[in-house]
Amino acid sequence: MNENENEVITQDVDTETTENIVEVEEVDVEALKKEVETLKAQKEHWRNKAEKPEKKESVSADTNLSPKDFLALTEQKVTSEDFDEVMRVSGLLGKPVAEALNDSVLKTILKTRQEERATALATQTGGGNRGSKGATPEVLLQKAQSGEVGEDDIEKLTQARMAQRMGK
Repeated sequence: MNENENEVITQDVDTETTENIVEVEEVDVEALKKEVETLKAQKEHWRNKAEKPEKKESVSADTNLSPKDFLALTEQKVTSEDFDEVMRVSGLLGKPVAEALNDSVLKTILKTRQEERATALATQTGGGNRGSKGATPEVLLQKAQSGEVGEDDIEKLTQARMAQRMGK
């Protein structure tokens, strides 16, 4: 390569670099700064939102009840299971608890829940202890001779002995 060619190549490179610099200077620096600030604010907003769970429409345990509301809940025999429902309906209606308890919709809800609990209690599907058949007098007398009679069976044992003596 000769020197003329080197100069031409160098001039071409300088021209391209100069054009790139000119394009960068044409960008509005203030607009870029505003955009960066906006993006930072959005990032912070979404980070805070992700870290804090959304609060649902539920009543916190430290709800302050007026004495009148407390008395109304007691008189209506509202259970702890139904308390949250009463507070929710009260909030939806925008009424104090005492007035909300007189609402026909809430009365229906509470009555239905009470019936469901009574039905569940009555049906007890668990395999609880079933009553055992009473032991026959002969079995009781045999247990008594071997010393296996419990305190519950003493009255039955007495009756079995009386029946045995009467029968002989």
